[in-house]
Amino acid sequence: MSCQFSVTENRKPKTDNREHIAHRRRPNLYLTLECASLEPMTKNKPSDAPDGRFTQRKRPAKPQGRRTAAQLSSTSGPTAFEDKGLEYLHQAGHFDEISFELRSGKEATVYVVDGPKGLLAAKLYADSRVRTFTQDGMYKEGRETSDARMQKVRQNARKFGVPLEQARWIYEEFWQMEHLFLAGVRVPQPIEHAGRVVLMGYLGDEDEAAPRVSDARLEWKVAEGAFEGALEQLVLMLQAGRVHGDFSAFNLLWWEDKVWVIDFPQVAEIGKNPAWRTLLERDVQNLCTSFVKLGVREDPDKVLEDVWKRSGLPGSARG
Repeated sequence: MSCQFSVTENRKPKTDNREHIAHRRRPNLYLTLECASLEPMTKNKPSDAPDGRFTQRKRPAKPQGRRTAAQLSSTSGPTAFEDKGLEYLHQAGHFDEISFELRSGKEATVYVVDGPKGLLAAKLYADSRVRTFTQDGMYKEGRETSDARMQKVRQNARKFGVPLEQARWIYEEFWQMEHLFLAGVRVPQPIEHAGRVVLMGYLGDEDEAAPRVSDARLEWKVAEGAFEGALEQLVLMLQAGRVHGDFSAFNLLWWEDKVWVIDFPQVAEIGKNPAWRTLLERDVQNLCTSFVKLGVREDPDKVLEDVWKRSGLPGSARG
């Protein structure tokens, strides 16, 4: 490459097929660098690089957080979905397509899927590297995983490429949901789980999905009924030996004039988790606080005593 400097007065440099880089030094004077061609710099090129070019280190894959319904569909290859769990459930005949995104949080995104079984809800957890759930050790204490259950967790982790700890967390949600469903607690029907996906019944219809109680526009009398419905589910959970761990109007759905409970990975077992009384007390406090904006004001201490008495459990809620 050859370059030539020139100085011109009272005019800007003319343009032709050559490149011009102009810098104004003082009024009416321009310093121009004219180069016949500009070639990429190759200083310090590795001698073993192919064709004398630099080789760039491959960056690690970006953690998968929230993904839209369109991003989940496969753009190449024989599979319908990029996510292995979704593809497995699709191949198993549970659904044909993703209809729309229902709701999204920091931990997971829920999609509505459609197929021969009608509308279902698929909860897709984010990559474990973008999880933000804090203090999950409190919820894990006292959990006894049998050899058979742990074997299933390991198989699921290996088959779908999910970290073991996240596989346990997801399996726990499905297993607790199944336990509560069989105990008569009003929860979405658990269907199956695979990889980072928990497939469950969908609450809603083709026109609208069941809103969270916190988002539902309930009249005061209806809100009072919803609060009582929430207490009934809380009592049923206690009778089933479980404490929700995150019980509030934000994790309750309102459908067909009834309260439904959702979100179960943090469920604690009574008598096994040493913090279960603390979690129960906090659940009642959060429930009462979350209903204030709906016009319902209740004393958390009295509610806790009432729930415990109705559950029929021995002793007292605070031990």
